[in-house]
Amino acid sequence: MECDDNDRMPTRDQLATFIGVLEENVLNETVSTDELGAINKLLKSSSLFILRSTNARRPINRLPPETLRMIFCDLMSGKIKDVGWRHTHSRVCDVLRLSHVLTHFPAFWTSIRDTHPAETKMFLGRSKDQSLKVLAAAERRSDWFWDICMEYGLSIQELHWVSGKGNESEVATIPTLDIKASNVERLSLSRAAKDQARYSRSSVLRGATTKVKFLSLNNMNWLPANRFPALTHLTISGTLSMPDLLSFLPHCPNLQSLILRSCRLVDRHGLHNGGARVQMPQLRRLSLDLELWGPLEDLLSNLGFSRPAAAVEVVIGDLTSRSESVLGMHFPNTLLISGFSHGDYAEQPLTRLCLKQSPSPRRWSSILALNDVGGICSKFLGPLDLQHATMVQHNVALSHITELWLEGADDTLYHLFCALRRHMTSLRTLNIVHSERSHLSLALCLHVLRRTQTLRVVFGRAVYSPDDGEMRSVIRELSRMRAMSGKGSRLILRAPTFLPEYYETAAPSLARNWDSVEVEVDTSEDIGMAIPPLCQADWESPLWEGW
Repeated sequence: MECDDNDRMPTRDQLATFIGVLEENVLNETVSTDELGAINKLLKSSSLFILRSTNARRPINRLPPETLRMIFCDLMSGKIKDVGWRHTHSRVCDVLRLSHVLTHFPAFWTSIRDTHPAETKMFLGRSKDQSLKVLAAAERRSDWFWDICMEYGLSIQELHWVSGKGNESEVATIPTLDIKASNVERLSLSRAAKDQARYSRSSVLRGATTKVKFLSLNNMNWLPANRFPALTHLTISGTLSMPDLLSFLPHCPNLQSLILRSCRLVDRHGLHNGGARVQMPQLRRLSLDLELWGPLEDLLSNLGFSRPAAAVEVVIGDLTSRSESVLGMHFPNTLLISGFSHGDYAEQPLTRLCLKQSPSPRRWSSILALNDVGGICSKFLGPLDLQHATMVQHNVALSHITELWLEGADDTLYHLFCALRRHMTSLRTLNIVHSERSHLSLALCLHVLRRTQTLRVVFGRAVYSPDDGEMRSVIRELSRMRAMSGKGSRLILRAPTFLPEYYETAAPSLARNWDSVEVEVDTSEDIGMAIPPLCQADWESPLWEGW
């Protein structure tokens, strides 16, 4: 029996042949209008069938239903616990990548939680020998889950533990992470109960925390009794005893980053005056957001670390809500403390200073002083004013400042600048950022330049549009600086773009009164300030957002 040649042809070629015959019959008008309409419906139906079949064969549709359920739960809940580092699948890009993961990718099945025994065991089976990320809650008393944690303890690399919410006796009998998991590198302890006495001075993971590198304590009022020789990042929030904290830090000899967020340090009377400092030779990042002023001074005074080689951030919230601790003072001089002195930076002086003004009372202002390695950053909720001059002079040797940035200058920032300018005997470069918002303040600042040789003006929009009146006012003020000519003066304009009108109209007038006029095209939000790597964002700890 002979086979038809069409049977040997690929399906695509057979379809192309039939379409060719159909098109020829249509052109020859051998197909009626009714029949043509029926063929059109048939082709549409076939096209939809092909699309459905193609979609069914896509990798995402091979994922099991429980996987898709987890994806949608993560997208819909939006409840990601802030533990001081990037939580598993907390970023949108991580979730989107799940659509490309096939069932034979064991790394996808490593997030274990005590929701259902069958689901958990299925995840463990598919994770194979991959390291595990476990979320455990003490209140649930899931014996089967603790049995699993004991069995797979050596495979746990990341562990998030939440204490019990109630005071029931059955919850109180659950040991504090009494499992053998000696390979944990990221450990998070979160508080859910009001009464934490039963956990006080507990030792977690049976004392086996030699490999823990990241530790987060969220709203706890106790510290584990363990030693953490490999710990590099420590994040703490909530109320904590100051003596307990200072006693705990020596257990972390290699700590590099310490972040206290919305933290209240109590029991200061337990400190011994004149006692030895807690030596932290590896500490490079320190961020403090404390509710009271006194503990800030006590803490810094008791920490021994290299100030000039570190990045220190002090977050100062609403001053009015914290005024009780500073009664009798006109201004809470938060950084007028023994924890900082000019002598600390004698060999590596702070040479760059940035004053950033808040546009409203509920926005953040900042004072930033840098050297080539680190620096000091104070963030304030509300605008800067003249009284901040005392704070800056106390902590920064202004005679070493060679570059100054004024961001969001207004009349108040101008007066602060004037109060500091006479102490900046080495100032050579003044940077005015977003001066188009207040050209009158720019004019005032220009009158006190004098010994400054370089002026950089940073614009947030294009330079210079004919219908932009504020921009034209700024350029006009710069063009009037006749006293700058012949003194080696240098003008640098930085903006996302420079329109042809600038080169035709503004550039000639500027060149007549400045010895050098340069342009810097930058489409980012960079203001031209060199930020040391230590002060930049830390991917491992998103709470350190960078300056």
